[in-house]
Amino acid sequence: DIRELRESVKYSPAKAKYKVYIIDEVHMLSQGAFNALLKTLEEPPSYIIFILATTEPHKIPATILSRCQRFDFKRVTAKDMTARMKKICEEEHIEVEEKALNLISRNSQGALRDALSILDQCMSFSGENISYSDVVELLGTVNVEQLFELGQYIIDQNTTKSLQILNEFVLWGKDIRNLVNDLIDHFRNLMVCKVSTDLDEIISLPEETIAQLKEQAKNVDINDLIRILNILSVTQDSIKSASNPRVLAEVTMMKIAQPM
Repeated sequence: DIRELRESVKYSPAKAKYKVYIIDEVHMLSQGAFNALLKTLEEPPSYIIFILATTEPHKIPATILSRCQRFDFKRVTAKDMTARMKKICEEEHIEVEEKALNLISRNSQGALRDALSILDQCMSFSGENISYSDVVELLGTVNVEQLFELGQYIIDQNTTKSLQILNEFVLWGKDIRNLVNDLIDHFRNLMVCKVSTDLDEIISLPEETIAQLKEQAKNVDINDLIRILNILSVTQDSIKSASNPRVLAEVTMMKIAQPM
């Protein structure tokens, strides 16, 4: 409540030198709240520090931005997130597979808070032993073996097998949107393997998975990869509002598994 905040800033701290107010997701404030906050930001008391946190700075009015010192934080690398989660698991005496931590890191998209939240869910779900299959089930994603299998059928232009795997995915009750997102990541990784040799910072995956990607990338042309990624990207946008995601996914499978 901005009104309550404006009232409380009038009082100096009893013990510390400063009073610090952290407003998370500040872009969610209404225009009226921003206007009320602006008056305090224009002439803040010397003992007050405001920290405005947001993932969407473009939604904050220019009048607010002009009165703030801005710090942009980079995404946390998958490698650093995996190391941090591994340390937490060791301290909590929880056994966890390296592949499971890598999967959590990739799905967190650089947000350590999200990674720790998923890890906490995994601990509640699996107890003291977290396996890769547990994380796959919890996130509703496709495991690595299935991705490579489906990817190979698409590369081989085997439409029938591709549709069969899609049907199995639906029967398991998985979200088709997750499958499309995972396929985009997979073919993007194949494309990167095709054009680059230094993959440490570009692909955050275990070495054995990268070796599999390099091997599979040998069997596909770069132009086919770009074509497949373009089709999947269009589907990724369209599926959000699709009344029947399964049909859209099946049409997409037929498109990407067909020869040029």
